[in-house]
Amino acid sequence: MDQTRFSNLILNKLKQEISPAEEQELQVLVSSNEVYAKQYRFFIEYWNDQETDNTNSQRLFNDLRLRIEAEEQKKTLSLRPSRRSSLPLAAASIALVLTAGVFYFKWPASQQLRSAAGMSTSVRSQKTITLEDGTTVRLNGNSSLSMPRMAAHKREITLTGEAYFDVAKDHKRPFTIHTDKMDILVLGTAFNVRAYPGEQQQQTALIHGAIKVTLHDRHKSVIYLKPNDKLIIDETEKSTTASAGRLTYNLGKLEHYDAADTTAIMETAWIENHLVFRDQPFETLANQLEIRYGTPVIFHSEHAKKYRFNGTFKKENLQEVLYILSRTGTPFAYEFKEGKVYIN
Repeated sequence: MDQTRFSNLILNKLKQEISPAEEQELQVLVSSNEVYAKQYRFFIEYWNDQETDNTNSQRLFNDLRLRIEAEEQKKTLSLRPSRRSSLPLAAASIALVLTAGVFYFKWPASQQLRSAAGMSTSVRSQKTITLEDGTTVRLNGNSSLSMPRMAAHKREITLTGEAYFDVAKDHKRPFTIHTDKMDILVLGTAFNVRAYPGEQQQQTALIHGAIKVTLHDRHKSVIYLKPNDKLIIDETEKSTTASAGRLTYNLGKLEHYDAADTTAIMETAWIENHLVFRDQPFETLANQLEIRYGTPVIFHSEHAKKYRFNGTFKKENLQEVLYILSRTGTPFAYEFKEGKVYIN
């Protein structure tokens, strides 16, 4: 019995396509081989823990890898994959190492590339993705990345929503992020991009490195950002100059929400699962609340959309956040009904 056969039996088991004879064969292997038994328990437990649709086995295995990587980051463990052990699954070779109860996958470059293709998140969820070139992407809720193109001379990806990028340096292959309003060109840097559909502003915040931004409505104009710079594109404010009708933009600085902590940057607070906003219109804040808590916010009052708030929340639930906001200088009424919250 080779490893490939055992892996195929597990895959059939997880997909509920295993025959009675194969089921018996698998159980004999698990009961007679401790290594197979550990691998079997691992995949069954993680499969059963998933919230996703189990009918897509490849997507689920990709999700398993992301969850394992996230757990490794939390525990700040550094593990090196062994070259001696391999577990082929779905025609892909995966190196599996069992160390101190922590599991680590090493996918081939092509699998890493495909795992990022069409990657998306729902509300109340985030994902960390490692691209084929080593770039790390933290994807916020209700966001998506397109298939990245890792060619010999360039790297390109399209973002809808919000993501934090830590781009691997490669001067021979510039990295470009596309949104529906701008293109961001980098060589190697860390920055945050917010470009949600329906929001009137898009934002790029540079942590370190350097980036070049080109707006889609003025390809000949280039905006350069230095560390701690923040670019805000606003389609609600139209220029009154000769460029009337174009998007307007403002170049400012990153904001810190904790004076005692220089790393507490408002633009990337979501990575730490913090909700931070300053002088935020209620209509824009409502979108952030929906992404964070998964509950649609419906306005019955047009006037309430224009209320502005400041706040920093960490562990509070949606009801607690709304209660606190409603007790500020701009009081409002709210009601939870049928999975939604209505602002009156």
